[in-house]
Amino acid sequence: MPSALPSTMLHAADCPACPPCFNCHLPAFSCSHFAECSPFDGNCECPPGFGGNDCTSPLCNSLADGARRVPRPPDSRSCECSAGWSGINCNVCELDDVCSPLVPGGEGAVCYQGIRAIKEQYLMCDVTNTPIQKQLPPDQPPQVTVTYNATSGQGTFQFWAGEKESFYCQLLDCETTQADSYYSNSTQYDCAQVRCQCMPGRLLCGEDGSIDITDFLSEEVKGPGKFKCTEREGVAGRTCSFEEPAMNELITDFFGDPYITLSCTSGSCLHQSQLPGYIIPEPSKFGRAFMIASMVAAFAVVLVVIGGVLLVSRYQDLRAKRKKINNQYEQLLASLLGEGGGSQLSSSEEEELRRALMMAGHKSMSVSWKGVSYYVQPNKRARNNGASTGSRSENAGVGMLSWLRRGTNHPLTNNGPIALPDGDDDDEPSEAVTMEHSLQERLIDDRGHLTILDGISGCVGAGEICAIMGGSGAGKTTFLDILARRHKSGVVTGEILVNGASMPLEEYKRSIGFVDQEDTLIETLTVRETITYSALLRLPRDMSNEAKQFRVRETMVELGILNIADRRIGGAGNRGISGGEKRRVSIACELVTSPSILYLDEPTSGLDSFNAYNVIECLVTLARNYRRTVILTIHQPRSNIYALFDKLVLLARGKLVYSGPAQDSAIKHFSRLGFQCPVGFNMADYFVDLTMHVMAVDSTTPRTPVDHSDDSGMTSTFPGNSSVDQTTNTSLPRSVKAIQDERLFTPHQERDLSQGITQGSSSESLDPDGRSSSQNGVKSASPAVKRRGDGFLNDWKATTDHLAYLVDGFKASEAFRSLERAIAVEVSASRGHNPPHVAESNWGMPEILEDRDSSEFRGVDWKKRATWWTQFTILSGRTFKNMYRNPNLLLGHYAVTLLVAILCGALFWQVSNDLAGFQNRLGFFFFVCALFGFSCMSSIQVFAAERIIFLRERANRYYSPITYFAAKVLFDIVPLRVLPPLTLGLIVYPMIGLRSESLVYLLKFLLVLILFNLTSASVCLAIGIIVPEIGLSNLVSTLVMLFAMLYGGLLLNKATVPAYLGWLRNLSFFNFAVEALIVNEVNGLTLVEDKFGLKINVPGATILETFAFNALGYWGDVIKLGAYWCLMMILGFLWLQFRVKEKR
Repeated sequence: MPSALPSTMLHAADCPACPPCFNCHLPAFSCSHFAECSPFDGNCECPPGFGGNDCTSPLCNSLADGARRVPRPPDSRSCECSAGWSGINCNVCELDDVCSPLVPGGEGAVCYQGIRAIKEQYLMCDVTNTPIQKQLPPDQPPQVTVTYNATSGQGTFQFWAGEKESFYCQLLDCETTQADSYYSNSTQYDCAQVRCQCMPGRLLCGEDGSIDITDFLSEEVKGPGKFKCTEREGVAGRTCSFEEPAMNELITDFFGDPYITLSCTSGSCLHQSQLPGYIIPEPSKFGRAFMIASMVAAFAVVLVVIGGVLLVSRYQDLRAKRKKINNQYEQLLASLLGEGGGSQLSSSEEEELRRALMMAGHKSMSVSWKGVSYYVQPNKRARNNGASTGSRSENAGVGMLSWLRRGTNHPLTNNGPIALPDGDDDDEPSEAVTMEHSLQERLIDDRGHLTILDGISGCVGAGEICAIMGGSGAGKTTFLDILARRHKSGVVTGEILVNGASMPLEEYKRSIGFVDQEDTLIETLTVRETITYSALLRLPRDMSNEAKQFRVRETMVELGILNIADRRIGGAGNRGISGGEKRRVSIACELVTSPSILYLDEPTSGLDSFNAYNVIECLVTLARNYRRTVILTIHQPRSNIYALFDKLVLLARGKLVYSGPAQDSAIKHFSRLGFQCPVGFNMADYFVDLTMHVMAVDSTTPRTPVDHSDDSGMTSTFPGNSSVDQTTNTSLPRSVKAIQDERLFTPHQERDLSQGITQGSSSESLDPDGRSSSQNGVKSASPAVKRRGDGFLNDWKATTDHLAYLVDGFKASEAFRSLERAIAVEVSASRGHNPPHVAESNWGMPEILEDRDSSEFRGVDWKKRATWWTQFTILSGRTFKNMYRNPNLLLGHYAVTLLVAILCGALFWQVSNDLAGFQNRLGFFFFVCALFGFSCMSSIQVFAAERIIFLRERANRYYSPITYFAAKVLFDIVPLRVLPPLTLGLIVYPMIGLRSESLVYLLKFLLVLILFNLTSASVCLAIGIIVPEIGLSNLVSTLVMLFAMLYGGLLLNKATVPAYLGWLRNLSFFNFAVEALIVNEVNGLTLVEDKFGLKINVPGATILETFAFNALGYWGDVIKLGAYWCLMMILGFLWLQFRVKEKR
């Protein structure tokens, strides 16, 4: 409302009109000093020294301030110039130092004070005509400023009175004439056209009390004009004059002088190479010769050092091989028994002493487990079509999921429709059977969990060896990993007890050893060195080296590998020890730490029967003589190997079929279930086959239960035929396998099977060709296809009954009750209670497990292992041995370095200081960076070649990842990333003829080469750690190198890159290196180009600016390279620390 408005508010009609904005495109506005009007903003593009919208205001500060120059305040008579600058508008330089910002690169800048214009010359002149001086007040001396641009051939002339501009003129189409003599130098600018303008309201241009020559200047002054300056020897300043016909006539009429005379000073900033008469200095001959000699000497020193290291290392290696460890062993025994006591020992006493020494500090441990289960969360593909969940240790899950095809149910189920799998007879696609539960209900619960192991129990005492057996996919390796408490991707439930009590994970890890299925050994090390490194890294730090060496020797003696102690492990391309010997070396690496519990995954895998027996015999000897608890998985042991086992855990598809004593008790258990191993059969093979075969049941035969009662009164009801010999006249003849399966893997009454395993029933026997005697002639194929379809369905049903019968039969057996009693005894003993009788006591197994604790282990003195520094020194020694015993990569790097250095020196020999020389320099720097960049891809192998070794050794607690990483990096950096670029740089630098004015240029060149090599190696190392596949990591590294090269400065001008992609150059370490190298070489260098008989001096900084290089960016690029290197090293280590772990 109007009444609410403030009384001071003015109406729009009362406001004064706003003045129009300056716009030089409008007729009302113009630009002074004949400045161009900007087509973008309507402002004037003022000449140097003038500013404001219309270019009428003199600027202060200095030319070096550029866009930061400020106009002279209106109330001020003169400008305050920056130090080293003078003139009315501060355009004239006085010192060389103030010119550095105006010269690209900032080096070699000079303040040229001659009259001859090289680029753009600035003059400050005092008018010396006496009549003119007398006509003006004393406080308004007449002065003239002159600017001349030699490139465009134009100049400007301003007349000032009391530092207020009166008029200005523009000189056009000028030519320069230089006349030099011994006593004087004369410079003359002859300009064909001259045009002048007045500054309105100023002296001589309409000021009160002054004449007005505005029309005269604009109408009469047309040219030609001549500006001449002369400088004489011994005379300070320069005598100048300005002549123009109309202006000369005016001066003559009014002042009596023929023309304007001036006394001038001049100053303009140039590069030193632009000075008239400047001669490019040649490098000192003595300096270059001295530098070449020093480079050759340095190169020789490098070769001598490398050769000396290799020779010394080889000598020490040979000396170590010839060293006799027996003397050390005898000395140790003598020190233990007293002086002279060692020679009095008999062989049995020596063996007893060895056993006592090996048992020193050992604590016997038994292992028991109750209800161990394991499940994973399968991915969608695994739930739908049986794909693996991602780890070889889940083979049991893969085996069970392999039954899932097109939505069918698993053989373990008993109801639900089952469609025939692909390939069955299409004539009867609707046939199905009914089962109790679907596979998804029994194996994949409502939470989507895939069960791999289900309720596994057992126990192994100290001094016993337990074999975990079962068919492929039974879950043996998974179960062994769980017992060893390895890192698993799924969920583990159940109890794992040591001496009847729970044991903290850290203490448990220190008490066990784990030998994986594959031997992961360094091929270049000897057997003794391999075991020794395990001992040095893992035995207590307060244990002396002599004691550790003794432990190594005794371990080799016990495993029977002392005779091969000095032989190398070897590999595919370099023959070494045998497979059985490698397996025993792997066992020795764990046994040397004296673990109380030793886990082994398939220790006989890939070995012949003789070597397999030797390995198991060594394990049995260790278990019984030194009270070690040995638990191993094994696939198909020979009968004499199986006879060595004390305990057996038999698995089938993740279910527990049997757990208990391996010999007579196992035979009695399966005999009570109706399965008797016939004479001539390997008991281990029979047990495994028992879990894998289905019961041979004819679909036309009625299925009736058969009861068996064992001595304990347990009644077993199992499915089977009422008569195993019953056949039908309509059935087709059966194969040998079918008859064997019926006789061997179908429950029978206990009877003698000694008559053989291939003998058929009375109604069906085999002829010499393996055919049934009831087969007469060739039958039609159609009934056979029909029977295969029926047999497939019947086998599914039979497999379910068979596995359920074995699992349930064990749970109801005396063997299972004995197992529970044994576990209860151990648990109670650990608590100090009297062992309960599980069958009679109401203090059941769950109550016992809930009441136990780990007090037994709280007082155990767990020794600390090697310190980080000790680990680093040991791993460094191992890495160095591996490097010089396999020197192909090292020698390859040095051979390529020498070859490329000589080739580049010949191709780029003594580059010239011209544009072609600049191109050669830039090409050489780019090529060297590309060479080292791609050669650093060998860093991928630094970790990739030992990835599996690192995973196993880290899982077995050999060392900390940081010590391994530091050792690997150290012996990759020094011999492969520092010495090659140093060698190449020392060779090519004098051959190419790079800058040799100072040793600093060489050092800066070498610094960039080494830093770039380190950065490239760190990038490839990080990629090798992050990407586990070598092929993929090579591809990624190649793409990274190509991307970095694209922004290196040679292939692409960085100034032309779009702004939204320009930030990518900050990711290119090629950009940093090439720019630093070319700036170090070219900045401050003057390039001479000979064109049309004229020698044109081009400052190196100008060329750098043309190629979008920062002439002042050397140290910034060096810092960026160092930061890039550190960042990649940190990234690689963090990934190694937190992501590269064994996950089963």
